[in-house]
Amino acid sequence: MPQDDIDARLARVEANQAALANALKGGVAAISAKLDGIDGRLQQVESRSTSVGALAGGVMSVGVALIVSRLKTGA
Repeated sequence: MPQDDIDARLARVEANQAALANALKGGVAAISAKLDGIDGRLQQVESRSTSVGALAGGVMSVGVALIVSRLKTGA
């Protein structure tokens, strides 16, 4: 095999590797952006569920306090 043929093949392999590396970087960036979006939405859900849970707990405690006071007064 002539040296030029080996050099041409090596150049093609290097070009393919560079293209693959660029494609992988793009894929990683896309996945990272998607995960950031999912994380943002999850934080919103967690925040809302905390608020709703606190509100529900407050309503339940008031309800239980009313039931207990009714039972104590006998009314």
